[in-house]
Amino acid sequence: MLAASLTMAIALGGCGSSESSSTTTTTSPAHSRAAYGTARAEWLFAPDVSGSADQGIPVEHAIDDLRLAGLTGESTVGFPSAIRYLKNLLTLPDAMPTAAERAEYQRDDNALDTFFHTPNLWGPGTP
Repeated sequence: MLAASLTMAIALGGCGSSESSSTTTTTSPAHSRAAYGTARAEWLFAPDVSGSADQGIPVEHAIDDLRLAGLTGESTVGFPSAIRYLKNLLTLPDAMPTAAERAEYQRDDNALDTFFHTPNLWGPGTP
């Protein structure tokens, strides 16, 4: 049930946003899948560089991959919300987060794990 509601939150605007989109674009599945696959690969790589000076780079690349798919006019249901969640992760502190920041991180991480089909990629309680 939780996964279904997270998927719905992403598809409808998620990330605390009150905006939703009812427009539909034409589908180019091959390009949309390629952008998703590349962004997912970056998301999967992100834990490998956690704690290093390069830790934000895979997340930034995933944002760029998803954004590029949207610029081509492809059907990208969920991409805008995933981009917002990824951007938000980049704003959260790496060390000594508050309880509210930890909860925000967990919400973003759970939503992105649902979007990318990577359950519990970062592990429970991270950061």
